Amino acid sequence: MNLRILGAVLFSTFLPSAAASPPILGQWESLERGTGGVGEVVEFRPDGSLLQMVAAMGDATYELRGDELLTFWEDKATGKISIISNRIDFDGASVLEKDDQGNVVTTLERTEKGRTSDPPLVGKWCSEGLLPGLATLREFTKNGKMFIRLPIQIAHGRYKVSGDTLTTDSDHSPQRTFQFRVEKDLLIVVLKGFPEKKFKRAETTLLRN
Repeated sequence: MNLRILGAVLFSTFLPSAAASPPILGQWESLERGTGGVGEVVEFRPDGSLLQMVAAMGDATYELRGDELLTFWEDKATGKISIISNRIDFDGASVLEKDDQGNVVTTLERTEKGRTSDPPLVGKWCSEGLLPGLATLREFTKNGKMFIRLPIQIAHGRYKVSGDTLTTDSDHSPQRTFQFRVEKDLLIVVLKGFPEKKFKRAETTLLRN
C-alpha cells in the first residue's frame, strides 16, 4: 500500500461520519404541558453538551389585517378556537400592542429580523415577562405561525448515547439513564419505573442559546 492510499485510509478511520451522529441531536419540546403551558425543553448538541429548560410555551396562528393583529389559540383537549385581537403600531425596532381603548398592553423589542422581503412583523421579538427578571420571547413566521416561549429555569450538562440508552447529567438533575427511541419527529424516553415521556422537534429556535 502506497503512502497516499495509507493516508486516505487513516483519515477516513478517524473522520467522524454523519451516519454516526445520534438521532437525538437538536432541540425537543415536551408534548405534555401543565398549567400555563409549562413544559420541558431539551437540546442535545454535537459536542456532547446538554441544555435543559423549564418554560411556558404557547403555539398559535395569526393574521395581520391592517393594524389589527388576530391570534388564534386552539384548545388541544376540545379543539375549540379562541381569538385575541389587538392593535399594533410599529415604532422603530419596537412593536406596541394596544387594546381597544388604545392602551399599550405589550411592547415588543425586535431581536432578529426576517428576510428583507418578509412583512415587518415576521421575526423574533422580546418583551418583559410576567415574572421579575424573565423575558417573554415571541416569533412570528412568514407562514402565519406564532410561538411564545417564557424560560423559567435553565440547566446545563452533558449526555452520552450508547445504542438505545441515553445518559444525562446536568446542574439540576443527577445522572440518569433512559431508554429512548426516535420516531420521525418524536423522541420517546423512558426512565425505569416511570411512564414514557414524548418530545417533538422544536419548530422555533427561540430557546436556543
